[in-house]
Amino acid sequence: MTSAKHSRNSDYLRLMRALLLVLFALTATSHVSAQSPHIVHVFPDDMMRPQEMICHMQDGVIRMGNHWRNPVTLTLHDRKVFQGYSTSSFDLLYTIADDMGRIQLRRGEGHWSDDVLYTWHEGAVYIGDSSFGLDLVYTFRPNPLDPQLLELYKEDSRSRFDRLCVFAGQPTPDDLLVLLLAQGLL
Repeated sequence: MTSAKHSRNSDYLRLMRALLLVLFALTATSHVSAQSPHIVHVFPDDMMRPQEMICHMQDGVIRMGNHWRNPVTLTLHDRKVFQGYSTSSFDLLYTIADDMGRIQLRRGEGHWSDDVLYTWHEGAVYIGDSSFGLDLVYTFRPNPLDPQLLELYKEDSRSRFDRLCVFAGQPTPDDLLVLLLAQGLL
């Protein structure tokens, strides 16, 4: 009888271990699949004082200033830029498209080269459907002291006097174009 009781206890323990392993696996995969919010902050300089924040973007929603209750200026959703907190086709302002490695900001849902307002290519922004030096508007460069920061410069300048703002976070080219729009730089 003790051997049968021992057998039931060991079966029970094996079953509990298997259930715990399954629960652990499910919990681990849910933590991996849960995404943290995608946040980018824009500051006038690398001092990054919260009260001086120009704007910020969280999961595609752009607000001016540093407060999360400020009105939404633009929304980036599925490579489309909308006015305010909207994803309605009535509020569509721009579309972002990839043209052979060049990221283009297009008017509305435009598909023609005339609809291309700006082009992002290799860390620089150009006017229209161009990547020529004469059409260069802005250049992005990593901060020399903190590579996690991305700095925006006028044209091809490296001078601190020509630095326009600093991006903190992990912005994509799409994010950068929309954040420039929000600031009125494009």
